[in-house]
Amino acid sequence: MDEKTKQELLDQIQEVSDKFYQNKDQDGVILMPSLIQKLTEVVNIVPQEQQSLYYAGIKNLLEAFESENYVLIADILVYDISELI
Repeated sequence: MDEKTKQELLDQIQEVSDKFYQNKDQDGVILMPSLIQKLTEVVNIVPQEQQSLYYAGIKNLLEAFESENYVLIADILVYDISELI
Protein backbone atom coordinates (compact mmCIF):
# COMPACT_ATOMS: atom_id res chain seq x y z
CA MET A 1 0.00 0.00 0.00
CA ASP A 2 1.42 3.36 -0.90
CA GLU A 3 1.85 6.00 1.79
CA LYS A 4 -1.00 8.18 0.51
CA THR A 5 -3.50 5.31 0.64
CA LYS A 6 -2.24 4.25 4.06
CA GLN A 7 -2.59 7.78 5.42
CA GLU A 8 -6.11 8.13 3.97
CA LEU A 9 -7.13 4.88 5.67
CA LEU A 10 -5.59 5.94 8.98
CA ASP A 11 -7.34 9.32 8.69
CA GLN A 12 -10.66 7.57 8.09
CA ILE A 13 -10.06 5.30 11.09
CA GLN A 14 -9.34 8.36 13.22
CA GLU A 15 -12.44 10.16 11.94
CA VAL A 16 -14.72 7.24 12.80
CA SER A 17 -13.06 6.72 16.18
CA ASP A 18 -13.42 10.40 17.02
CA LYS A 19 -17.14 10.27 16.24
CA PHE A 20 -17.63 7.39 18.66
CA TYR A 21 -15.43 8.93 21.37
CA GLN A 22 -17.44 12.16 21.07
CA ASN A 23 -20.73 10.24 21.43
CA LYS A 24 -21.70 11.12 17.86
CA ASP A 25 -22.69 7.51 17.39
CA GLN A 26 -25.03 8.00 14.42
CA ASP A 27 -22.33 9.86 12.50
CA GLY A 28 -19.88 7.05 13.24
CA VAL A 29 -22.37 4.36 12.25
CA ILE A 30 -22.93 6.07 8.90
CA LEU A 31 -19.18 6.00 8.20
CA MET A 32 -18.62 2.38 9.30
CA PRO A 33 -19.70 0.44 6.14
CA SER A 34 -17.22 2.27 3.95
CA LEU A 35 -14.46 1.84 6.54
CA ILE A 36 -15.16 -1.88 6.95
CA GLN A 37 -15.01 -2.32 3.18
CA LYS A 38 -11.63 -0.59 2.99
CA LEU A 39 -10.30 -2.59 5.93
CA THR A 40 -11.25 -5.86 4.24
CA GLU A 41 -9.67 -4.73 0.97
CA VAL A 42 -6.26 -4.12 2.57
CA VAL A 43 -6.00 -7.46 4.36
CA ASN A 44 -3.62 -8.81 1.72
CA ILE A 45 -1.32 -5.84 2.22
CA VAL A 46 -0.86 -6.55 5.92
CA PRO A 47 2.37 -8.50 6.46
CA GLN A 48 1.80 -12.26 6.57
CA GLU A 49 2.99 -12.61 10.16
CA GLN A 50 0.40 -10.03 11.31
CA GLN A 51 -2.59 -11.25 9.30
CA SER A 52 -4.01 -13.44 12.08
CA LEU A 53 -3.95 -10.43 14.42
CA TYR A 54 -5.57 -8.29 11.72
CA TYR A 55 -8.32 -10.87 11.15
CA ALA A 56 -8.91 -11.06 14.91
CA GLY A 57 -9.16 -7.27 15.05
CA ILE A 58 -11.69 -7.21 12.20
CA LYS A 59 -13.70 -9.98 13.87
CA ASN A 60 -13.72 -8.10 17.19
CA LEU A 61 -14.65 -4.90 15.36
CA LEU A 62 -17.66 -6.55 13.69
CA GLU A 63 -18.78 -8.13 16.98
CA ALA A 64 -18.58 -4.75 18.74
CA PHE A 65 -20.49 -3.14 15.88
CA GLU A 66 -23.17 -5.79 16.08
CA SER A 67 -23.55 -5.24 19.82
CA GLU A 68 -23.50 -1.44 19.33
CA ASN A 69 -20.54 -1.00 21.67
CA TYR A 70 -19.25 2.16 20.04
CA VAL A 71 -16.44 3.02 22.45
CA LEU A 72 -15.08 -0.50 22.03
CA ILE A 73 -15.22 -0.03 18.25
CA ALA A 74 -13.15 3.13 18.58
CA ASP A 75 -10.66 1.38 20.86
CA ILE A 76 -10.27 -1.55 18.47
CA LEU A 77 -9.76 0.80 15.53
CA VAL A 78 -7.19 2.96 17.31
CA TYR A 79 -5.28 0.44 19.41
CA ASP A 80 -5.52 -2.77 17.38
CA ILE A 81 -6.18 -2.22 13.70
CA SER A 82 -4.29 1.05 13.20
CA GLU A 83 -1.17 -0.51 14.68
CA LEU A 84 -1.21 -3.26 12.05
CA ILE A 85 -1.63 -1.03 8.99
